[in-house]
Amino acid sequence: RMQHVEALTGTLVAALNAYVFWTQYKEHQKRKLRKQLQQRQADPEYKVIIVGAGISGLCTAIKLQEKGIPFEIHEKKGGVGGTWVDNVYPGSGCDVPSFLYSFSFEPNLSWSRKWASQKEILEYIEAVTKKYNLYQHIRFYSEICSASFDEEESLWNLSTTSGVQISSRWVVCSTGQLNLPNIPAIPGRDSFQGESFHSARWNYDIDLKGKKVAVIGTGASAIQFVPCISEEVDELFVFQRSPSHIDRKNDYEYSKLTHFLFKHVPGVAKLYRWTIYWVFESLWPVFQQGRLNKAVGNFICGGMKKVIDDSEASRSLIPSYAIGCKRILISNNYFPTLAKDHVHLIDTPVTEITERGVVSAEVERDVDVIIFATGFQSYRFLFPIDIKGLDSKSLSDVWQDHPFAFWGLTVPEFPNMFITYGPTTNLVHNSIIFMIECQVAYIVQAIEKCQRNNVLSISLQQEQMDRYSEMCGRSLQSTVFATDCGGWYKTPSGVLVNNSAFSTLTYWWNTCVKGFRWNHYRITKAES
Repeated sequence: RMQHVEALTGTLVAALNAYVFWTQYKEHQKRKLRKQLQQRQADPEYKVIIVGAGISGLCTAIKLQEKGIPFEIHEKKGGVGGTWVDNVYPGSGCDVPSFLYSFSFEPNLSWSRKWASQKEILEYIEAVTKKYNLYQHIRFYSEICSASFDEEESLWNLSTTSGVQISSRWVVCSTGQLNLPNIPAIPGRDSFQGESFHSARWNYDIDLKGKKVAVIGTGASAIQFVPCISEEVDELFVFQRSPSHIDRKNDYEYSKLTHFLFKHVPGVAKLYRWTIYWVFESLWPVFQQGRLNKAVGNFICGGMKKVIDDSEASRSLIPSYAIGCKRILISNNYFPTLAKDHVHLIDTPVTEITERGVVSAEVERDVDVIIFATGFQSYRFLFPIDIKGLDSKSLSDVWQDHPFAFWGLTVPEFPNMFITYGPTTNLVHNSIIFMIECQVAYIVQAIEKCQRNNVLSISLQQEQMDRYSEMCGRSLQSTVFATDCGGWYKTPSGVLVNNSAFSTLTYWWNTCVKGFRWNHYRITKAES
């Protein structure tokens, strides 16, 4: 028996020593990485410039930091968070379940409810930024206006609007798809004598109480803030170009017991997150043209009719196009708001804005305030940055009306430049953060491999781009995104540029499992 005790004691001591050694080794590696970062921080040979401090820019920074690769983030605004800094309108929130709307490596176990508010999301982003010590690497109020590639030095030369010049081997553009508000060129818009603003630039200095207000647009933002402002305005006119599919929002607060389980029972939070992921991922077939799409569309429309409970209103609010062609929205209080006596839905196109109000179907409605809930110029990727690659070729000239990138990440003849949340990477059925993590994994793998192998530059081969373009085009044509409904996924001329052609599993397989491949690129190595 004594021998067994001694053997067990010896095993425990050995395990403890191994644990101590492993802990010390990890700390040593962290110190080594920090020292490496400090040594290389000022060297353009190693530094990565990240444009934008939104979710994808911060994710890129965290993963570069883990590899000891120096970086610098340039953010044109005064805070982190990207779209969640801009969209502060009343009722602003996410239409992706909160547990999916966080980094897999930094889950938030304290979400207050199933669908998080803008405030809570921004607090999470700021907390992550602080935890990973990213603030010291961010240059706020620094807007990149141009970037040109120096072929002799294999470096990018960037300029800011304030005249600062920066050189870097690598550039990651993380400006996103939803950063340029779209205000339609309605005749007479500038003649309006009242107040007006876009929902993504909400003006809280304007008091809406007792005012007559016009809201132009009925998309994802409008259905969130219209119910909120309806409680204080005197009269509200909601101008709708086309109706949206609106499903019930099954929202609720997480209980104390739920939070306890998430925080203290191993695996519960991860299992919950993955369950949500797989439920949403299983919806991908719904967005293919065919019987399943029609059946789901009929089901959602049937539910909408029960809520509206008015045959005349149903004709204005029930879509006739395929579900998923435009973004599917969720709300419990939008339809009840439209039923209020002082709220008026106008489903005829806005033709003019006058000094006093808005004209639709030759009827002028006098208002004090106009709120444009008209979305974003989502097709203008990386605008207004002037980007020049090999032979001073302009990216805007290459793209023209069809922005496109290899897995949404990179473009031939623009070496060492990557994009996050780029063309054909938007999702309608799952969390964009999953896609962002896949993109960042690919980008960091590419940069790390190049630095390890003394590679100066990599440029995607055109044949790889052509092969991907053909595959992507075939896949997109079978989706409902390709049908005609006037959604924001297309350019003004009708080219589909925003949405992913593939499920997140397919995207993960190609960017994370297959990952970066040397034979997809033209490579320039250093002589020594």
